[in-house]
Amino acid sequence: MRHKLLTVQNIYRLRSIMELVKIVQSKEPGPLYQALSISIRNNNRLLTPEPSIYFLYKAPWLWNNLRKTVRNIGFENDENLIKSLLRNSLLSAQDQNLENWCKSNFIEFAESLADEIEPE
Repeated sequence: MRHKLLTVQNIYRLRSIMELVKIVQSKEPGPLYQALSISIRNNNRLLTPEPSIYFLYKAPWLWNNLRKTVRNIGFENDENLIKSLLRNSLLSAQDQNLENWCKSNFIEFAESLADEIEPE
């Protein structure tokens, strides 16, 4: 029986990306939104600052990596749709090596059939 539970590492990734989505969509809190750098050429891509362990680097980096795997996802999409696609991607990556857990269970996003959405 599969319970569809995320590991602690993947819960962190889910929460970080969802907080980032809320900040970009609502433009609140202002200081955090202003600290983010949105690409001029692609408004769904974030420019990352110097690598660090802090939210302002990790969340945009995770978002950009998610967008490489889950096509047609963007800040214009509904928050619930983004969360659903993200959760499915994390669960798929987590389930890839069930017999022998390895680092890729926790650091990758995976494509699934539900990942494709129609562009608006």
